[in-house]
Amino acid sequence: MKNIILITSLIFSGFSTAVYAETIIEWNETGQKEGLSVTISATYGSEPVEGALVKITHERTVVGAGNTDANGSANISLPQYGKQLVTIEVYHSLYRASKLKDIVLENGKTYSFSMKSKSETVEEITAESAKTESKLESKIKDEHEDIGSYQERVEESKKNAEQLRTETENLQESAEETRNTTEEMRNTTEERMSEAERARKEAEDAKRGEVERVNREAAEREEAALRRKQENEERLRELEEAKSLELVAVEENEARKEAERKQEEEEKAREKAEKEAADREKEQKEQKKQAEEQAKKAKEEAKQEEKTEKQEEQAKKEAEDEAKQAGKEQKEVEKEMKEAQKEQEEAEKEAKETSELKEKIAKLDADQKKLDEDRKKLDDEQKTLDKKKKKGKNMDKLAEDQAKLNEDHKKLDEKQKKLDEKRKKITKKM
Repeated sequence: MKNIILITSLIFSGFSTAVYAETIIEWNETGQKEGLSVTISATYGSEPVEGALVKITHERTVVGAGNTDANGSANISLPQYGKQLVTIEVYHSLYRASKLKDIVLENGKTYSFSMKSKSETVEEITAESAKTESKLESKIKDEHEDIGSYQERVEESKKNAEQLRTETENLQESAEETRNTTEEMRNTTEERMSEAERARKEAEDAKRGEVERVNREAAEREEAALRRKQENEERLRELEEAKSLELVAVEENEARKEAERKQEEEEKAREKAEKEAADREKEQKEQKKQAEEQAKKAKEEAKQEEKTEKQEEQAKKEAEDEAKQAGKEQKEVEKEMKEAQKEQEEAEKEAKETSELKEKIAKLDADQKKLDEDRKKLDDEQKTLDKKKKKGKNMDKLAEDQAKLNEDHKKLDEKQKKLDEKRKKITKKM
């Protein structure tokens, strides 16, 4: 028999912002399942990584998720877990994705991930290039002090422009990720609001059906009390409420494609850095030979690079504005997500109350069944007594028996009245 597990999980990360979503998982395995809690720790070197997205998946379906806090930790609880093999995945926009595949979780255990920067290789090449450039610049400066001064300005402007270009690209990439995050959050909000509406409708239908059933059966019992000798042919109906929910499959193809794309970009960046380092080294060797010739040209280049630096500063400012706008849109969607979560909680509360009322009615139904059985016994005794009356013997004794039988019916009537009053109180609450 399949067990349906409702898991409210928190899915998604964007700039250390946590977003909640609901995932309904249907475990196909059988057996007793208990809840557990695990901790995921993410670090870069000796420093904690804040805002990383942590996902626990089973057969490509997310069963738990969260974001790392300022200590680099994310605590994730699973209400039910049957020792299935799962995969732990950790993502962050500044680091390479990290995974721990096909493991069995242990309650209370901490799983640690050491993150690697996406830009480590490029930084190493840039540092080595800077050393080579520094040595060549020193030789040029010794030979031609004036040209060296201009060259210093050129290289400084180049570095500033390159840094500004890098920062602008990072801001543009962050803004794009934020926009993607916002769209995904909107889709999740719509799905959760739809689920909440369906849960509320199911609870109302169940409540309405239960009230109608109680009122109908009360009327039938009142009629049976007036005609005690008639056999009670009405049978209680059983409500069937087992509805299976389709497994929500969360596809991770996009995440894999994104990881491959970022890896390819990193490779291109490394190759570009190596090529630029080689080109700069070649250029400086030529400058050493043609120092006098390039004095005037160096001065002009300094002016041009300063102009380029200003242009890059303007591009950076525009990218920062775009990132701020994307963050604002994300906060608005987060607000919508919270409202959807509130509606879902209210629907679950109403469904729980309906379930508790059903349990109380089921107990009253059991009491009613016992009362009906006692009533049938009295009806059978009445039939036997009626047969004896027809014989016309021992009428005094039969009169006593009839009085006792009437008294027993009266007691059952009192019990029936109390039972019906309890039902009315319950139906008023529904």
